Amino acid sequence: MGWLNDVTDFSLSVLNQYRPKMEIYAGAGILLGGTVHACYKTTKLKEINEKALKRVEAVHKKYEMMEVVDDAQYKKDIFKARAQQAGDIALNYAGDAIAVGTGLALIIDGVNEYDSRLMKSAIAYSNLVSLFNEYRDRNRKEIGTEKEEEIYHDATNKEDRSDRDISESPYSRLWAEGCTDAWDQNPEVSRNFLLMQQSSANNIIQSRMRSLGYGWLYLNEVLEMLGYPLTDEGQDVGWFLDPNGEVGNLEGFVDFGIKRPINARFLASGVEEVLEPNCWLDFNCCGNIRPLMFRKKQKRRPITVYGH
Repeated sequence: MGWLNDVTDFSLSVLNQYRPKMEIYAGAGILLGGTVHACYKTTKLKEINEKALKRVEAVHKKYEMMEVVDDAQYKKDIFKARAQQAGDIALNYAGDAIAVGTGLALIIDGVNEYDSRLMKSAIAYSNLVSLFNEYRDRNRKEIGTEKEEEIYHDATNKEDRSDRDISESPYSRLWAEGCTDAWDQNPEVSRNFLLMQQSSANNIIQSRMRSLGYGWLYLNEVLEMLGYPLTDEGQDVGWFLDPNGEVGNLEGFVDFGIKRPINARFLASGVEEVLEPNCWLDFNCCGNIRPLMFRKKQKRRPITVYGH
């Protein structure tokens, strides 16, 4: 029956893989169903209230025929009639309350599982970045910084590729006419503008770090500064600076990569430095920083002590 075990293991792995999504969808469906059914059950409140009113009226008639009324017993009978009314209302909504509670529990558990997986992915990514940076440092010591940079950016091919598609990294952009409104045909103006914006980006991170104890900057914020269109990915990836290293040892220094030896570049190699108007920008993003920010906010959440 080995095949049965294989099928079982495969099914469990698929369920575990899609568990957060299934829980959120199932929870939303149960929550919606419970809410709709509760609205339907509300139509029965009139019947429940009418029965309760008849019970109260019966109590009133009972004591009206008595010559001597026991006040305590009268109040007890009225309370019993009202309590029975409250019980009928609670019973009317009991199933729907359970459904709504179950739906909310499933949604919360699914969201928490998503957050847990995102944080684990962010930690794994930060470790990978750290190892890769250590690997590059060893290569710089062995072969020199310039040679390592050439290998890293594949700068051995000297053909003109200024009009090619962006492919250097997921976070690179071509600085050229038509790609951004901030481009200027004067290389000096463009280069100074980029250096100024790079400095401003680092100032933003440092300012946020001084205010909150950690700094961040989204890629979309930098793209907007440089006149590029915003992207979906840009609202999640960016730079994160955490001096205490509580949520990941990531370098929070913004580098546009404008001096890196890519074929279309500002500082071209040769006897003389020849400035060119186009270049590739290779942003050194840390990756997805939203899980890191969430984890950092959780650590900074204040503890409230009641009664003090």
